[in-house]
Amino acid sequence: MVDVALFGLRVWLGVVMVMHGRHHLRSLSGTAKWFASKGFSHAEVTARLSAWGELAIGAGLVVGLLTSAA
Repeated sequence: MVDVALFGLRVWLGVVMVMHGRHHLRSLSGTAKWFASKGFSHAEVTARLSAWGELAIGAGLVVGLLTSAA
């Protein structure tokens, strides 16, 4: 039962991360403006890396990358 709950949590979190990264890619200028407002240098590059990182991490969670097999 715990394995099923952990599986569901992992997939749910992965989907949330993918959707969040997708949103950041669709509004890249807004994301870059936010990073710039927080004092990040190279805000455009940081926004792109952040969005692609969220997509990659989310996809990895959904497919079970680096997770143990139950």
